[in-house]
Amino acid sequence: MLEAFIEFLDHLYYEGYAAKFEEQNPNIFSRQLAEFAKNYSILKKMKREVIYLLVRVEVESEHKNTGDTIQEIENEGRFILPNTKNVRIWDAEILLTRVRNPKHIPYGTQH
Repeated sequence: MLEAFIEFLDHLYYEGYAAKFEEQNPNIFSRQLAEFAKNYSILKKMKREVIYLLVRVEVESEHKNTGDTIQEIENEGRFILPNTKNVRIWDAEILLTRVRNPKHIPYGTQH
């Protein structure tokens, strides 16, 4: 169970987070491990799937070109999908960024 908890924390935050957390806050780490173990038996009964969602985002940007806007969103943007009563969200990421009706992409000089 400890290995699953460490993997979960490292995946959620960053590689090595769990070890650092356990070292700096052993009592809190132990309580959260116990809570994780309690919930783990419930989670084992659930079916885990990968679901692809298409999300449309309308933005206003101070960048001169769309490429810089996209890069900033991909590098710094965050979106949140909260858990529901019967669904727990484990991970979410931007897989593909495309522009519909590009208006600010410079295509070279016009003659």
